[in-house]
Amino acid sequence: VARPDEPLDDAAWRMVAARAHRLVVVEGERTVGILSVRDVLDGLADRKLAEPIRSIMNTEVITLEIGDPISKAVHGLASAGVHGLVVMDGSRAVGVFTQAEALAARHLPPALLNDPVEEVMSSETICFDVDTPIDQVATAVRNMHVRRILVVHQRQLVGILSDLDLVDVLARAAG
Repeated sequence: VARPDEPLDDAAWRMVAARAHRLVVVEGERTVGILSVRDVLDGLADRKLAEPIRSIMNTEVITLEIGDPISKAVHGLASAGVHGLVVMDGSRAVGVFTQAEALAARHLPPALLNDPVEEVMSSETICFDVDTPIDQVATAVRNMHVRRILVVHQRQLVGILSDLDLVDVLARAAG
């Protein structure tokens, strides 16, 4: 939870620590709103960080191949403890398999769980070069309403960055 009069940085750090995309805003015993990652990014938009995203990206990217069965994707997502897996076609990132796709897969007939992950993945991926400044990526994430950025170097996947990673670094930056 957060309070309406609480500094945004404090709420942001609590959000990051809990790996939560939303905090309930309470005043006394009453709920007065919801603070989302996007709200925090809006509030920290004036913070300029020219440092490249390579400095904050996670290089441990969990991937699947485009032909892997949906059942493998569902199991991989659950066991990895992450919110999305990157789907690869050889050495090229072509999509993501997220919690939304995993939830939808629960309603598939069992036989369809052997179909390739390509059938259910999201092919909307946002990629940025490792040298792109953090503040530019934060603006893009805010404007495009995305939760994860694939980080590339010479068109090869080298890392991943979440919206919460951006909230963390912006909250720590001097205003």
